[in-house]
Amino acid sequence: MTVQMSPGSYPDQSQHVVQQGHYVQQGHVVQQGHVVQQCNVLKPLQSRSKADPLYATCLFMTGGTVLLSLLAIVPIWNAVALLHDFNYIFWAGRSIPTTTIIVCIAIVLLYLITSSVFFRRAHASAQSEQSILMIGNIFVTLFGLFLLMASMPLTRQAELTSSNLLNNCDYSDQTHRVYEYSQVLQNLRATPACAKKHSVEECAGYQTSLPYTAFLKNLETNFRCSGFCYRPPVATSQSNRSAAQATKADKQTNRSAAQATKAKAATGSSLLQLAKERHSDVVTPLSIADASVLLEAANIMESLEGDLSASPQTYPPTLFSDANYQASCDGMAARGMKFSAGDIGNQAYFQGVYLVLIAVVTGFLKLFGLCVRGAK
Repeated sequence: MTVQMSPGSYPDQSQHVVQQGHYVQQGHVVQQGHVVQQCNVLKPLQSRSKADPLYATCLFMTGGTVLLSLLAIVPIWNAVALLHDFNYIFWAGRSIPTTTIIVCIAIVLLYLITSSVFFRRAHASAQSEQSILMIGNIFVTLFGLFLLMASMPLTRQAELTSSNLLNNCDYSDQTHRVYEYSQVLQNLRATPACAKKHSVEECAGYQTSLPYTAFLKNLETNFRCSGFCYRPPVATSQSNRSAAQATKADKQTNRSAAQATKAKAATGSSLLQLAKERHSDVVTPLSIADASVLLEAANIMESLEGDLSASPQTYPPTLFSDANYQASCDGMAARGMKFSAGDIGNQAYFQGVYLVLIAVVTGFLKLFGLCVRGAK
């Protein structure tokens, strides 16, 4: 049996012929003699294939989300590492790593929302390959620009903190309070009663002052160091300086005597040699030249030894253990900031540069494709 439907039967349809069999109107069955109208287009079951625009939409959204998520893995990983670095958190805080994690996740979610709205609201003629490529370029460029902006304060923090720790440790605004607490604890540790204890925490008069005492303890435990901007006591430094000056004076006296002896020998030998020579030109004997060079080298070495003995490198006892490590905590903290936060900032900078360059090259390739297509 054949059911003939006139063009005026349904307002938005042209003439349709429904033969005996089963057809689908977006999921609704039209059987023999029965018509259920829920949409404007009748499509057979065989016509639903992968060429459906819904398939392309899902493919684009899924692929773009996976790509942006892979790009965001490295910055998020580095931000989590900084959040677990006690040295960086004490000097720079949590703002930059936390912001990095939030913005990376927000960019991925914004891509999902943008692509979903584009495929739902945009006209069918606008949903072309060029539009899809433009959306991808927008988010790759956005990701690269964010990494560039995040890398600059991170690198600046690492350089500033490292410079303060190495050069201005005892009086810079960033490190002065830690230096004061360290000196107070060193004075307490130097008392005879406290020197026998395993840790300064066991000594009478010790008080926990967060976050400074906890930070100093973490420095000693994790970096295996002792002393923060340590300055030896005044009496000890003066006695060492006096002994060094006395030693230097003795060496100077011996050196003057040796110079006088060598000068006399050189003068005598030169006079004898000049008397024997028949020519008018004067040639400096090789033995005298070698003696003068060796004397000058000896003077330089002795002066360097005097400078080193005047200011010997000393390390204080450890505060929270009896290990007495031979490394300065301020130097180790500066090294940690430079090679953790500084390297992460450089990595984020170069990743941002590469992403921006990729977006620029892709845009030029798109423009070239349009020109070639227009020429054909």
